[in-house]
Amino acid sequence: MEVLPAALALSSSATSGVASIFLKYSTRNVKPLLVNSLKALSGTLGLALIILLSNRQFTVTTSSFKLILFISVTGPVLSWLFFIMALEKGGVSIVHPIVNSYPLTAIIAGLLLGYPISILDLIGAITAIVGFKLLFSNDGKISAKPVILAATTSILWGINTSLFKLLLETEDPITVAFWRALLASIILLPIATMKTRLPKKLRYLIHPLLAGQLSDVLTVVLWLSALQTGELASTAILGSLGPIFSSILSKTMLKEHVPLKRYIGIIVVITGVSLTLA
Repeated sequence: MEVLPAALALSSSATSGVASIFLKYSTRNVKPLLVNSLKALSGTLGLALIILLSNRQFTVTTSSFKLILFISVTGPVLSWLFFIMALEKGGVSIVHPIVNSYPLTAIIAGLLLGYPISILDLIGAITAIVGFKLLFSNDGKISAKPVILAATTSILWGINTSLFKLLLETEDPITVAFWRALLASIILLPIATMKTRLPKKLRYLIHPLLAGQLSDVLTVVLWLSALQTGELASTAILGSLGPIFSSILSKTMLKEHVPLKRYIGIIVVITGVSLTLA
């Protein structure tokens, strides 16, 4: 794998890890549906500003729009809502690794779409997922609900990763990210308005808005740029390393207990990633 897409994918992992901490903070005082809606809205505004300042086009083809609409519904609307609900019920260092086991699904979907996948990519993905399993090990004390929500998110993310790769063959990453966030906002905001209320203290809205800038703007643009220029399998695996960052941050910032087994998991994950880069 070339240096640039690898660096972009790793950078997206780091910002994804930080965004997970902000999302966890957000669920302490704001309902997950409202958190997800504000995240998408914040991302839409940030991406629109980038497009305007960089003189990019807002337009995409009709076929691309249909694909982005599908990705928006299954991605930022459903899977991110499931992710935030999982974070509300479970620890960051447990939920985030499960969610980021999506590269295996992405590799399978990529094979169906005709993208070349090497044996090392497949072995590396499986090794990394074993590491993720160690990462979310919690001495047998894991609630089923956040695990199911996180696993569903992982499957949807894996499918969408391959669809993004297909989409980016003809479209600009920032424009794709904008439409993804905008369509999600159009769907989510009316539902959130009907189903939730704003918190009594408006300062509680800061964390989901910041999470939107980190997640829907910075992380997505970095990740899509890496996916456009790099190989599907390697980019998916490198882009899924956010749990390493979030596990460390959750211990220092959220005071979550991180057992030794999770640190062993980090080593196994890095081994799996190294195989895909060989």
